[in-house]
Amino acid sequence: MLQAETVQTCVSIAYVGVLLSLATSFTYYSKRYFLSTGRSFLFFWLIFDALIHIFLEGPFVYLSVNGRTVSSSNGFFASLWQEYSHADSRWGVADPGIVSVEALTVLLKGPLALYTAWLVLKSNEKYHIYLCFLCLSELYGDYMTFVPEWFTNTAALDTQDPLHLWFYLVISNGVWVVIPGFLLIQSTCALSRMVDAVSVKSQSSSKKAV
Repeated sequence: MLQAETVQTCVSIAYVGVLLSLATSFTYYSKRYFLSTGRSFLFFWLIFDALIHIFLEGPFVYLSVNGRTVSSSNGFFASLWQEYSHADSRWGVADPGIVSVEALTVLLKGPLALYTAWLVLKSNEKYHIYLCFLCLSELYGDYMTFVPEWFTNTAALDTQDPLHLWFYLVISNGVWVVIPGFLLIQSTCALSRMVDAVSVKSQSSSKKAV
């Protein structure tokens, strides 16, 4: 018979898998818009990003701002975050710094990811601007979540259990560093090329006018 902790772990991972499947489904149906491979991946990432922020982190914020904590709450979402709090105890006790970062994540980054995904779907190049804002906020959120722990010698983190260390802390959070970092560089370069193109066109028009 499976232990309760094992079931909790499996359910938590399965829920993220459901969100991943939903993002994949939305990306599949986006094929009618004839997106390139690169933009299809970007659309997938933005949808998955929004789903995580709204439907996973959203319940955490709700549980943490109603005079309760994840550890003292019951229910499906409480059990999900109780599982993660085994790796980072701050999530179980409604740490003010964590809740502040997550509230901004739910209210700003979730909707922003959805809007940026819509711009990508419509092949509106303005998506680069919003993507830069989104990626910077993602990186800042990771910075404010983990750098303070470095100054306390990772007091709240469980670095002994391989699952907690590598899957929950390193991989699950590292994805939100590597992908936003890459997309930030990509969109910054794209915006730079657009500005250069406009500058060249403006200079060419000025010469013709003379």
